[in-house]
Amino acid sequence: MGNGNCGPFAIAFVTSICHGIDPSTVAFFERSLRRHIHECLQSGKVTPFPHTIRHVPRGNEVQIYISIYCTCYLYRPSKMIQCNGCENWFHVDCVCEPKNRAEIVKMSSWFCQDCLSR
Repeated sequence: MGNGNCGPFAIAFVTSICHGIDPSTVAFFERSLRRHIHECLQSGKVTPFPHTIRHVPRGNEVQIYISIYCTCYLYRPSKMIQCNGCENWFHVDCVCEPKNRAEIVKMSSWFCQDCLSR
C-alpha cells in the first residue's frame, strides 16, 4: 500500500464489506483502484473492486478486550470517577461541568445520573 493509496484501499475495503466480502481474505489490484472508483462514479453503481483470493493462515489470532466505560462509550485515558451505586466508571469531564471537576474528584462518595434517578 504505497504511493498514497490509503484512501482508495479504504474505499475498496468498505465496498467489500457492503458486498459481503471479507476484505482480509482478498488482495486488491493496486493499479486498478483509482480507475475502478472513477468507473463506479460514472456509472452511478458501486461494484466490488477487482481482487484475487488471498489465503491467510489462521490460528495465531489474538483477541484484545478493552473495557468501555462512561456515558460516551469511548476508551480514552483521562481522569475517571467511580459511581458508589452501580460501580461503573465515568470520565470526570463527561459527567461534570468544568468549574466543578476539581471538587468531584475530591468527593468520597459520588453517584451517577442513573443511580440518582432510581
